[in-house]
Amino acid sequence: MTISWAASHAILATLLIIRADAFSPCTSHNTRRTNLFGIKGFRSWFESAFPSAVTTINPDRRGAGGSEFRPETFDHVLIDANQFLHTTLRRAYNRRAKFSTTGKQHLDDDIIEYSLLLFIKEINRITTTTAVPRKSLVIAIDGSPGAAKLDRQRKRRYSIYKKAELQERQIEVLRLKGWRDNDFGFYNTVKKNRNDPLKQKHDRERVTLNITPGTAFMDKVTNALLYWSWQHVSRYPRVKVYMSPSSVHGEGEVKLLDWITFGHQSSSSQYHRMNVKPNETVAILGGDSDLVLMGLVVPPSITHNIHVILPGEKGESLVASIWETTRIMANMIEGTATYSYGSKKIRKSNIRRKRSLTLNQINQIRIDTTLLIILNGNDYLPKVKGCRAGFDSFFPVYLDLVKSWMDRRNGNDDEDSFLINLDNNGELQMNVQFAMKFFRALASNAEIVPSSDYSSSPQSQLGNLNNLVEAKILPGPIRFNTVSPIDSFFQQELWEMNSKLKQNTSRVMSEVFADDGVEIVRLTLGRFPEDYVASSNTTTYAGSLSEEIFTTFLGGSDGRGVISRMIRSEKPITTGEGRAYLFEVPHRQQSSMKNTKERLSRLALEEIFGRENVDTLFEGEDEGDSGTTDSASFCEKQGLAKSDAASYLGGLLWNLETYLHGCCSNYGYDYGSRASPTPFELVEYLESIDKQGKLKIDCADLIGRTTVAPISDGLSCLAAVPPQAWHIVPEPYSWLVDPSRKESFEDLYNSCFHPETRAFDIESFSRKCNEALKKIGRTKKPTVSGQSSSKGRRIHVGSKFWTVISRSSLPLEDPFDPPEPFSDRVPRLRRNSRIRATKILAKTQVERLRDAKITDFSEDSEGKGNSSRIQGSVHDIPYKTAFRKS
Repeated sequence: MTISWAASHAILATLLIIRADAFSPCTSHNTRRTNLFGIKGFRSWFESAFPSAVTTINPDRRGAGGSEFRPETFDHVLIDANQFLHTTLRRAYNRRAKFSTTGKQHLDDDIIEYSLLLFIKEINRITTTTAVPRKSLVIAIDGSPGAAKLDRQRKRRYSIYKKAELQERQIEVLRLKGWRDNDFGFYNTVKKNRNDPLKQKHDRERVTLNITPGTAFMDKVTNALLYWSWQHVSRYPRVKVYMSPSSVHGEGEVKLLDWITFGHQSSSSQYHRMNVKPNETVAILGGDSDLVLMGLVVPPSITHNIHVILPGEKGESLVASIWETTRIMANMIEGTATYSYGSKKIRKSNIRRKRSLTLNQINQIRIDTTLLIILNGNDYLPKVKGCRAGFDSFFPVYLDLVKSWMDRRNGNDDEDSFLINLDNNGELQMNVQFAMKFFRALASNAEIVPSSDYSSSPQSQLGNLNNLVEAKILPGPIRFNTVSPIDSFFQQELWEMNSKLKQNTSRVMSEVFADDGVEIVRLTLGRFPEDYVASSNTTTYAGSLSEEIFTTFLGGSDGRGVISRMIRSEKPITTGEGRAYLFEVPHRQQSSMKNTKERLSRLALEEIFGRENVDTLFEGEDEGDSGTTDSASFCEKQGLAKSDAASYLGGLLWNLETYLHGCCSNYGYDYGSRASPTPFELVEYLESIDKQGKLKIDCADLIGRTTVAPISDGLSCLAAVPPQAWHIVPEPYSWLVDPSRKESFEDLYNSCFHPETRAFDIESFSRKCNEALKKIGRTKKPTVSGQSSSKGRRIHVGSKFWTVISRSSLPLEDPFDPPEPFSDRVPRLRRNSRIRATKILAKTQVERLRDAKITDFSEDSEGKGNSSRIQGSVHDIPYKTAFRKS
């Protein structure tokens, strides 16, 4: 880093911390926000299915007529902070890379400090300009997850390195074939950049792996949050700040549910106090679309006033009202509205209300809707196989089934009228009869997948082509279109290829091909002028200057009819692209268009990269540089195991239990590398249960009632990162992967997968790692948790509790020392004898179930028995309409 850059950001940091007005919006009008994580396609479906529940805001811009945007105040503001960590670390890395004079990039102190400054600035921005807390501010960061997510994290992160290494090899092959810098689109999208922009992108993705529980970077994040929390409470004494850092097990959104639904419990277990009281307003912010599910599973008896705020692009945010969503679902089932996906308005029905839902039924519908969304796949489970429409197939089928079921039972408050039943003890059960009818209805519209097809689906050649265009290695866009043979660019070649034309030269080409039911499928890479006419040497086209275009006939006929041409201009055909490709192939109309596109894609790759290189470049290698086989590539090589309907249905209930209880019900569950079941297979399994006379099944019936405990953040880091990132693993677990032990650790890791289901055994992994550490015989250097202090008490941040920073009405007899600055560019905080730090125990599911048996949850206990406090129809209950003019 240059001195000028350090000096400029030292000034920024000082202004950022000292001046309250320095916390201005973190994004400019031209800034693009990162798209949502979580469930693919969920956001577009939700906006279309529940349009009146969605509001789009932009705190950085003024409204119509120049009116100033006003933030909304909520009783409680909850933040799932991981997405903000990702965006700010990427921005810090980009800023460093812009001024770097070398191609080598890594996570050094300058990037760390600048990213932390951006992070706390962003937290301050959203809590002052978007959602302002009145009572509580809750910040949660992902901690050690369960086996299901650990397994997928390692595979996903391994693919980051694999993709980067593969693209670098692909570029090298093209360079050997004569490609220059300006032939690659990614060079033309970045101006005046000294380094390879695609390599910078890969390095940036690798750097974000530091956002893993247990790393040194996450310890610095904890220190920065403590620093900011002290400062925030100093300015806003009525707001309590609750912190759950990455050292505490559980994912961020689940921790937030724990805070909402469970609350505080005294050590004597005789008094229970909820953090949220009925009718209080809650805002949940984060970058994961799963947060909408979090809002749906919170019982309205706790509070119905929940809004989820998700970042969009160009400074915009999406605000989803959970209660407005609930009202829309109630209208659909009661018959006063019709589900209409794809339109921006719910179609209202003039028919009088046919059904009237109770609040208990409303809660059941919200739980069912959550399960329907999970069926589309998430971090724990794959999507049900054979249902292409996803959300738009599951939801209308469910609505029709609920309505017919309720009508048959005369609208009684019958728990069997729903997919999931929540009993009085908080246990989830699946209604077998309802589930059978639901999946049977899905099966009637699902694609038929052979039950024997359990092999892993490799990346298609069209997928490879799309990836290359997306990375701007090859010119884009990709376009397929169908033309008549007479409109082909390759008339002569087509004539010579067709035996009927050779035998009878008097016949017209269009007639011959029409008799055979043949059309021409064309693939183009890059932008061709619409009036482009191919010739053997040069081309001029209307609407432009006489720009000389060099065309090259590439492959001719490959014996199966493909014909191809590359076009290249001395000047770029379009801005940023100097190459374009066109391929055509005859296609019989009754044959599969999908296969024809796949064939064209394969042949395009062969023409561009060379037939001898395609297999090695696009099928990949399973072994890394170390010569050891990584578990991710091991599973790829083995393919998918046979689907398991019982384990899948058990996983659905396990996932729902995790959300409803606010903590993972079993950290050991993992569906593994198994094929997703089809609706046919689910129906077949449920029918076998029905024949046994079982009306309901719970999680224990499907996958057993085991309660595997979470592992530490350091051990989680070791399990989650691929070999290429072992340098970020903390002690003592880094000792297991030092150069002399790398191969033995990979053997240890791979031995923790079930030989058939390939599910990750988190208990076995923990036990084997701890045994290996004992054999090593080294001891970790002692470290002091929390903040050091010379006078007052330290603020401890542990691995088993929430840290709460609040302000006392009276000075403390033994005050706390303020947190240490997380950077030498920020000032030391002033002592404040009224600021105190307390802690709330973060419990595992084992402890939660144990304590639930002895805890008094009667209506006399605060926060319980709230269902009786909300009376009337869902349509009669007043609720907060955030960010909307009255």
